[in-house]
Order: sequence, then structure tokens, then C-alpha cells
Amino acid sequence: MPRSYNTKRDRGALIIAAALAAAPVAFAQDEPIDIGSTIEETRDKLDRWQDVRRTISKERNNWVLAREVLQARIDLLRRNIEQTREQVEAERIKLQGFGERAAELEAQNEKLKRASEKLERLVQTLEARALTLIEGAPTPLVKEVQPLALQLPGYTGMKKGQASADTGGGAESEAANKTTPIARRVENVVGVLYLFNKYAGKVDLVSEQVQRNDGTTLLVDTLYLGVSYGFYVDAEDGQAAAGWAGPDGWGWSPIDGSAARVREAVQVLNEDQSAAFVPLPVEVK
Repeated sequence: MPRSYNTKRDRGALIIAAALAAAPVAFAQDEPIDIGSTIEETRDKLDRWQDVRRTISKERNNWVLAREVLQARIDLLRRNIEQTREQVEAERIKLQGFGERAAELEAQNEKLKRASEKLERLVQTLEARALTLIEGAPTPLVKEVQPLALQLPGYTGMKKGQASADTGGGAESEAANKTTPIARRVENVVGVLYLFNKYAGKVDLVSEQVQRNDGTTLLVDTLYLGVSYGFYVDAEDGQAAAGWAGPDGWGWSPIDGSAARVREAVQVLNEDQSAAFVPLPVEVK
């Protein structure tokens, strides 16, 4: 079996062999040599050399580990940077989309604004026409449309020839018009037109006080034929008049010799007498 050698023992033998090999030189020079000191010094140097190698190996291992950790951190930072770039690009695209959408909404807003202005002008025209109709309408119809009329700008109440009533209007209708939405204003105009259309197809009989051209009032029975013509006769059947819608309101004009016929028409409508054909003096204006 081969012989095993101890590392330190073998190293010492090598040192001794080296010392013996140098002995002839020393003997040749006839100088004394301290072999023990030389061996010990050599052993110390070898030990330090081994320590240096171990230190170098340890530092090399530490450096390799530190390099791997540093590389891992670099890779992580690169991935984070790439993710951040992707997020920035996504946000840029999103903001670009928002900008395009904002431009579209702005264009739609301008279109709606122009449409609203056009609708505002149309509603103002319709309100003015409805106001003209109301100013020349019969008294019962004016009272019926009164809640809607108060919402029209410029409405000042009943005109000459229409029975008196607490109508309000004026500044109140102007103030209401400024805060009323356009849709509601359109509804008001449509409501007025609906009531006019409904009243235009009927004959209405009412008892009221009318204002004559001389400024006095008279208690009469009034027969309205739709929205544009009518007759009245006073309680004593002494005076009758025909009325019609005019530019300054409802106007009345006396009709001589027609009081009895107007009273007969009133009695027929009241069913105080049998139905009969009653001729009335209608003048087309």
C-alpha cells in the first residue's frame, strides 16, 4: 500500500532537503549556517503565502457574489425602467385620446350652442305671435290662457274691450321668462295654441261687463263665435253690439235694431226656447 504523507511533515522534509543541498556551498565557503533558523523562516514565509492565497480566494468569491447581486439589481432596474416607459406611453396615448375626445365634445358643444341660439330666436317669434293672439282674444279665452300668458315676455294684461281681471303680467312675466327653460317656454306656446284651436270651434255664452268705446262699462250677455267674432246684448235688451279681434284688442261696435235677434240667440243657447234659425248681422273684416 502506498504511504500517505502529512502535508506539514513533507513540507519540512523538503525544506531540510533544500538546506542539505545548499550545505556543500556553505561548506565550500567555510561559513557556519543556522539550518534551524532557515527552516523556520521558510516555514513562516510559506504560511504567509498560504494566508495570502486564502485571502485572495475569499475576496474573489466575495467579488463574484457581489457582482451577481449587482447584476440582479441592474436587471431589476432595467425591467422597472421598461415598465415605466410602457406606462408613460400608455398614458400618452390615453391623453391623446382625451384630447381628441375633448375636441369632439367642444365641436358638439358649439353645434348645440348654435342650435340653442336658433331655437331661442324661434321661441321668441312664437311667443310674440302667441301674445298677439291673446291681445285680440275674447275675454273667456284670455282668462283660460291666463296661467300660460303670464309666462310670455311682454304680456301686460287684458286689452281694451276685454273684461277686466287681475291679470298681472308686465315685469313679472319678463322675470319669469328669463329663468324659464326653453323647453318649458315651448310648452307654454303650444298650450296657448291648443286652447285657441279648441275655443275656435265652439260658441260660447257668458255674462260679463264689457267696456264700451266711451269708457263706460255695461253688464251684458255675450255670445262669442269662436275667437274672432261675437255679439252682446244688455240686460234691458236696449242695446246690442258686434265685436271682433283687432290690432288694439277686442273691439265692440253698436248694431242698431239687432238687440231682439241677439237676445233670441242667447235664449236658444240657454235652452230657454226651442232651437231656431236666428239671423245675425255678421260683417267680414
